[in-house]
Amino acid sequence: MKVDHLSSKEIWQKHLQLEGLHNAHQKHRVFSFIAMAVTAIVVFIILITANFRTYPILLTATLTFALIGMSVALFLYFKTKDLTKTTLISSIVILILVFLLTYTGGNENTALYWLMFSPLAAYSIFGIYFGSILTLSLVSYILFLLYGPDIGQTIYGATEKSRFFASYCVVILFAFINEFFRDKSFATINSISLEQRKKANSDSLSGLPNRRFIDSFLLPKITTKQENFLPMSLIMADIDEFKIINDTYGHDIGDAAIIHVAQLFKNQIRNSDVVARYGGEEFLIFLPKATHIKALEVAEKIRCSLTNSPLTINKQIISFTCSFGVAEVNDIVPFDQALKQADEKLYQAKNSGKNKVVG
Repeated sequence: MKVDHLSSKEIWQKHLQLEGLHNAHQKHRVFSFIAMAVTAIVVFIILITANFRTYPILLTATLTFALIGMSVALFLYFKTKDLTKTTLISSIVILILVFLLTYTGGNENTALYWLMFSPLAAYSIFGIYFGSILTLSLVSYILFLLYGPDIGQTIYGATEKSRFFASYCVVILFAFINEFFRDKSFATINSISLEQRKKANSDSLSGLPNRRFIDSFLLPKITTKQENFLPMSLIMADIDEFKIINDTYGHDIGDAAIIHVAQLFKNQIRNSDVVARYGGEEFLIFLPKATHIKALEVAEKIRCSLTNSPLTINKQIISFTCSFGVAEVNDIVPFDQALKQADEKLYQAKNSGKNKVVG
């Protein structure tokens, strides 16, 4: 079955996680949510305690519902740190609150003034996509209540409705523009940072990850998320007689051979696997959730594929092979030991005739 391989950019995005930028982006949303929730709770408490004797029952009930809803959302966030669930609860509260405020008119028909803040909260907390969906939902039933059939809602004056809606659209426009360009800025910074990290952690010739990537990103990731990787197998590969290739055909052909092998290796492994140029003509393949037997099968498949796929340059066919050493990793602590074992198996393959898989 053919595997749909990730693009080069998708692979690097998967491995070079930009925690700092994503944390800043997440902190912006979290701070916006907490600020909105705390402000709303304080305002609701003040309004209810100061006016519960004079407010209509439906208005008091509306504010009480919103107070409870926002309190639950805030408590849930501090309890679980799950921003998705808490913002979902908040969006439901906002939708119901805006509907009931528009329907009841609030105190002395002042409800429309309180609605002006909803687009700012929607875009700051939910982002450009979900913020737009929530805002369009709010606009839809505000329009229905202001200009639709009489279903018992408060009657607003024509001038009051038109002025409110014009002002509301202006607030939506500026909230959208602010979030749109903030989102674009984040994407640009993210792209630049990714490119810089990619250059520092990849081999300039083959485009594969280098040893720095293994030490700085891959091994720490495996250490912190062992359940996603172990048991894991390593394949150490080395191009046979690479010095002869360089001496016979020149270093340009040697470079082409490195690139040829790198591309072939990438095409033969899963999206979850990682192949790195470990040094010179040596490559290291990480196979998460793969047993020793599975790794032997993969290495043999790669060996056969390389044997059947010679390098062709200017109509010149250049055949060469690789030797492979395989080892299994069941605990990240003795990783160096497994790496040494794979290296020893590789040299056994070299010393026993080359173009072999030893595990």
